[in-house]
Order: sequence, then structure tokens, then C-alpha cells
Amino acid sequence: MKKAGGSKNLLLSHRLDTAAVTELAWDSYLPPVTRWRLDDLAGGPGKGWRSFAWLCGIHDYGKATPPFQHMDAEVAEPVLAVGLISRPAAVVCC
Repeated sequence: MKKAGGSKNLLLSHRLDTAAVTELAWDSYLPPVTRWRLDDLAGGPGKGWRSFAWLCGIHDYGKATPPFQHMDAEVAEPVLAVGLISRPAAVVCC
């Protein structure tokens, strides 16, 4: 994946960065009422953090799929070079 400015950022690196930012966001930026609500939705005190971390961690899951990688020839090239198959996504129409 390319970031603004043209530098490359591996998906694994991005996911690790996301995990670190998730912890910072929970501890320093989410209002207490949001943390309490997430805890309540997740089933009790301390459980909201896990749900929040999981949601943040999977937000780019689709980028690891061949159809997504096939959308950019430059991204697909290294995937194909190691023998992984990449096909275009099926187009579903109305």
C-alpha cells in the first residue's frame, strides 16, 4: 500500500501501528462515556477495550485479499512474484 508522499507501508506494519494508536486512543482520547458505553455493549467493565481493539485491528482486513490487491498492478506484482494467485474481483451488477 502506498501512503501519501509515495512511501510504502506494509499491511503488517500498518496493523501494528493501528494497535499502538488504539491503545493511545482508548486511554487518552475516548471520552469516559464512550468507554463506559463500549464496556456495556461488550458485556461488562473492561470488556469494551477488547471490542474496540478488535474493530480497529480488522479495519483494513480486506486489503489483505487478492481482489483488493489486484486493483493496483504495482501492489499485485510482488504478490504474484511469490506465487500467490490474484484475480480481479467479480463484478456484480444490479
